[in-house]
Amino acid sequence: AKYVVVQLIDEMKQRKIKIKGANLLIMGLTFKENCPDLRNSKVVDVVNELRNYGALVDVYDPWVTKAEAKRVLKMDLVDAINDKYDCIIFAVAHSQFKNEATNLIEKHSKNNCVIYDLKRIVPKEVDTISL
Repeated sequence: AKYVVVQLIDEMKQRKIKIKGANLLIMGLTFKENCPDLRNSKVVDVVNELRNYGALVDVYDPWVTKAEAKRVLKMDLVDAINDKYDCIIFAVAHSQFKNEATNLIEKHSKNNCVIYDLKRIVPKEVDTISL
């Protein structure tokens, strides 16, 4: 989690985006793609690390209910993506995200948005940082 956050913060600094108060969207919370299993999810560590820096983090995962995320991980999920973000992180390779990555980015990213593709699901023509 620390490695991911450090890379993200470095990229945000290069783009002159302040991490404190920045709106970030994390796509996916589950342990693996296309299943509701939250056990061993490392995404929660990334969320907590980003929040420690003062970022405003929304987490969206269509495979998980809000109640389950709250019960298992003490994490609040957003029901729908209705905002524009300074950064979008694709953390889980759900098929919905793969199929809609470009559309999601176009619809929900601010100018100069950092796209961090942890699962290499975003089409190559989109400017991303990845592991």
